Amino acid sequence: RRHYREVLKQQMSDRDCQVKSDFQTKVKESEAAVEYDRQCKMKDFQDFVKKFNYLKNFRDDNKTFMETAWARDRHSKVMTDRYDREVMRYNPINWSGTLS
Repeated sequence: RRHYREVLKQQMSDRDCQVKSDFQTKVKESEAAVEYDRQCKMKDFQDFVKKFNYLKNFRDDNKTFMETAWARDRHSKVMTDRYDREVMRYNPINWSGTLS
């Protein structure tokens, strides 16, 4: 009878150790999963920031390029108009003054 009790106690003790071991394993797996999730979220955020900054720089460079092109076009028009005025001043279309 005592032997059965000792065997039963040993089985219960072994079962408790197994349950604790399984629980600790599951806790470690959960912690690993949470850490992996945190790392993935951090990487996603960093990728988002990187893409945002790239697109912002792309937009700003395009704006600068367009503003430069517009300024160049304005300057070209001013110079063309000035040249045309000078040509008309020295060689008018209505040089005889007959057209009014």
